[in-house]
Amino acid sequence: MNVLQNSTGPGRPKTIQAYIDVLLDFVKRISDTKYREPLLVALHLDPTHEGDTLARRRGSYIAALRSSRSPLAADVRTIERRENRAIKAALRLLLENGEPADGGELAPAHATGPSFSKDLAIEAISHVCRFSDTGAVVEQEVTRWVRAVVPLADPRILVANRYLAESRPGVLRMESVYGCRVIGQVEDPGGSILATVEILQRLRPADGIYPFSCRLLIDSRIRSQPVVRWRPPFHSPKRIELKLLFEPEMVPVRAWWFGATLDIEGQLEPPPSECRHLQLLQDGRYLYKVFDEQQLMPNHYYGIAWVWAS
Repeated sequence: MNVLQNSTGPGRPKTIQAYIDVLLDFVKRISDTKYREPLLVALHLDPTHEGDTLARRRGSYIAALRSSRSPLAADVRTIERRENRAIKAALRLLLENGEPADGGELAPAHATGPSFSKDLAIEAISHVCRFSDTGAVVEQEVTRWVRAVVPLADPRILVANRYLAESRPGVLRMESVYGCRVIGQVEDPGGSILATVEILQRLRPADGIYPFSCRLLIDSRIRSQPVVRWRPPFHSPKRIELKLLFEPEMVPVRAWWFGATLDIEGQLEPPPSECRHLQLLQDGRYLYKVFDEQQLMPNHYYGIAWVWAS
């Protein structure tokens, strides 16, 4: 209720109906119909499926899918699972609305990098993280391939970063590599920075994909948390690449990939039967994972977690 109240905005009535309207807006942001529609029915926000109980509304929805021979037709248990996944997605959107600044993407955990632009969709992203001999992240190079979703898209992107292992000024600095320029950086007392990155072209949808790259430099000797993760902002990408480069003095002993609605889920080591453990290449000095379009779901974290050698 607190989040919904804050989301109604100044000057708007603080009524139950206003909160319901805001909640409806959040649910409608779930891009996949398979998950969005069952949740709207369950919350009594779909006027085509009336009923005083959840069972009646759900039954009406299932009958409609079957009568229309929809590819989404399923049994009650499957619909329940879809509702649960949609609840997690909507919850994530709600929680982010209560967070400051950008409410978008989350990059490597040790150097969290939300980037925010409603005009530019990220089609693909590549993170290359380099670690020191103490296990600290010393450099993170992020390449984004973006496309415009509106005519003459705003070329500016906000990128927020912080190093979770250390909170002091002067830890982080961002610089451009190619295809963009960093036109501003502000730092808070805890060492987090908010950078404004501007690409070198004002894109239109017909212009297609535009690549650019930034580098985050981290001045720390403190070992990072053993996880790298990223969550797409508004538009689902088609590819996510994560590459981790370690020094021989501090390497992982086990590592796994994950896709999860809550970031803490990804840090829990899976059983071997799930086949999500990654091969440790070059005696543990190199790890990578590529997520393709078939693996990607809206409002999920994607990443690599590991166990340090010591």
